[in-house]
Amino acid sequence: MEVFLQSLPVSVLRSRQSFPPRQQLHTMRIPPKFLAIAAYFTLPCILAINPRSSPPNPSEPLLWKPNGDIATAEEWASAVQKGNRLTCRLEANDEAAGRLWQDTRNPPSAHSEWADATLQNELVQWAWDRGDYDAENCDFSDDVSEDFTNKIGTTMQALGVSAKPRELNGDIECFNIQHFDDHVSDSEGSPEPGIQYYVVEGREYQCTGAHVRFGINHRGGMIIGIDFKSPRYAARLEWGHEPYEDELPRVKRVSDIMTAYWLRDNPTPRNLKYYIASNVLNKQTVLLLSKILVDRGHSLVPYWPGLTVGMWEDAGEALLGSPIGTTLAFLLAQHKAELGIKHVTDITIFRENYPPETSPAIHILFRIEDVHTLDGSIGGRAQARDTGPNSVIRIHHISGS
Repeated sequence: MEVFLQSLPVSVLRSRQSFPPRQQLHTMRIPPKFLAIAAYFTLPCILAINPRSSPPNPSEPLLWKPNGDIATAEEWASAVQKGNRLTCRLEANDEAAGRLWQDTRNPPSAHSEWADATLQNELVQWAWDRGDYDAENCDFSDDVSEDFTNKIGTTMQALGVSAKPRELNGDIECFNIQHFDDHVSDSEGSPEPGIQYYVVEGREYQCTGAHVRFGINHRGGMIIGIDFKSPRYAARLEWGHEPYEDELPRVKRVSDIMTAYWLRDNPTPRNLKYYIASNVLNKQTVLLLSKILVDRGHSLVPYWPGLTVGMWEDAGEALLGSPIGTTLAFLLAQHKAELGIKHVTDITIFRENYPPETSPAIHILFRIEDVHTLDGSIGGRAQARDTGPNSVIRIHHISGS
């Protein structure tokens, strides 16, 4: 997953007066009362993670390499603690998770601020546009050209899901959701987010150049995260300065945008079973992955079936608490009404099917299941963690209203 590419140039901002009238018009878019949580071997769940704040500033991208840097003890402990807190929110019902987030709504809720989770109107209002995406880049089979890095067909076959895009008679539809309109160009014919503006409730905003690229497989129950560039990071590149929060679009979370397209035209929205982070380059996540591989005696990133860690282990919680895992955790925790109460059960690290001498692209598979009550039903007042091979159990007792 190519997160926050650093190689893009900072564009020179153009004067709005330089817009031809047609382009200027084209770029304007008007468009539980008591909660008790008992936890064994766990860190406090109540420590704050603010779900309303903007995502943190991204780190530099980092390619994995043998004998490279690994996460420090402090970085590891921080990720484990964050993953533990996120797990508590995943396994709680919506009101209980809202209380953990100190939500001020009555009753508290963990739900995203958007009542319509499909964001049919909100994405348009805040100037998000669907750009082109080549079918070749949406092909995750092993028979694609040597020019592409998506060779994870063995994984898809093992999971029983299609590796091909719809254009090639498969089940995957890929999306390129951009915070600009790539049909509006500068004088040289190149898309230029820095010269595009839009109006919401009488205020003018500038497009950031952000993008969210991902694949959806409704039949297979899978979302694939491919390439993200956040509005804040993109704006910094485009505008040449750190943006203020109120300069950014209110629709800014990758998790909200991917959920919106997962829900659209989906007869079984609660069938989400897998999330794959493709070609992981996020530095914080790569350092955590490197530590896990070293600690488990791996000098190289393994081919499928890869290395699997459970959520009863620190390694599992560290990956959930990584920037990559946090995106998925927010997707699940903030959309319980639409997706059901779900959590991550285990995580697999693996590389694509190129020869061993090639530099590996790291992929992460998160397996997702419904949270079951102690009586075996889905959701409800008491939720129990799956047990691992060491029979470690974490139980959350939740009292609803």
